[in-house]
Amino acid sequence: SAGKKTFVIGTYNETGAFIYGKPKGHPPLYNLSAVMSSQEVYIVEGEKDVDTLTDLGITATTNFDGAGRWSIDHYNPPLKGKDIILVPDNDTAGRKHMNVVGMSVMLVANSVKVLMLDGLPDKGDVSDWLNGGRSIVEFLALSSDAPPFSPDDAVPWRDRLLMSDKGVVEKIAKNVHIAFRHAPQFKNKLRFNLFTHTVEISDSG
Repeated sequence: SAGKKTFVIGTYNETGAFIYGKPKGHPPLYNLSAVMSSQEVYIVEGEKDVDTLTDLGITATTNFDGAGRWSIDHYNPPLKGKDIILVPDNDTAGRKHMNVVGMSVMLVANSVKVLMLDGLPDKGDVSDWLNGGRSIVEFLALSSDAPPFSPDDAVPWRDRLLMSDKGVVEKIAKNVHIAFRHAPQFKNKLRFNLFTHTVEISDSG
């Protein structure tokens, strides 16, 4: 129905016939042949965005099955020595995903930058940005000026807090550490109780 995404998974066999179903083995990076022959590669979230940039003459790729599915063993090798530009979607899942990708590819890439596109709607992506009237010239200029990837800067600290299945911030030591490191104003408000293994919040200070 309208507004819903529909995906068909399959491969073409040696005769050119389409075979439905996930192929055997681990799926390769999308647009792999172009990636292998390019020095600069954009990593986006989703095949649609890869196709959008490809149509504009830009080499891009993405991993199979969306955010949270990056595989160091399978996706790092083709990116060895490349100049990588990460373009996250405008949502928590997208930023977290690109943070994982960035930490992975920085082990093998020549350089890694992150391009945070301004003016995106919630959950928006590079296709939305370009379809919203922004130009490829502007996109390339922003890419050129994009900062180097840093795990500490690529994802807002609040997005790195560990959440429960109900979307509530977990009261655990790791979250306290993140808050203390990036928001010093919380140092007099939070503490981790070693006996109860919970976070305690104080109204004083």
